[in-house]
Amino acid sequence: MGPRGDDVVAAEPLVAYLATLSTGELFAFDDALATHLRALDRHDVADPVFGPFRDRFFPDEFPGWRCACIAGGRGCYVDALAGRSAPPAETRFEELMFAPMRAWARRRGANPEAYPHRPVPSCQTFGNRDGWA
Repeated sequence: MGPRGDDVVAAEPLVAYLATLSTGELFAFDDALATHLRALDRHDVADPVFGPFRDRFFPDEFPGWRCACIAGGRGCYVDALAGRSAPPAETRFEELMFAPMRAWARRRGANPEAYPHRPVPSCQTFGNRDGWA
């Protein structure tokens, strides 16, 4: 994906769709997204892209790369999980993680920072302890 402004524009159709969902459906989407992000939070997924010594690996940027794998579609996601192929290391689409929060805020005319849901499981880098063991 591209610069942050481009990512906001690219995420807009998803945000608009999510804003039509019930709160329960929106939170379920957020949790499903977190589950997929966590599944990619593994050394065997990161190593082929970022190098076994992770010389190009920055934990703060890894969630954005994992989002790009998901945004790339089912094939991209499955290939990344299997270690067959993946987006280049510099690819990011972090805005995907913020789409549920922005949709919730839009529907309610609220501040996105007031979003009351914390997705389960955690999708933070190294949150999947088994994936990094």
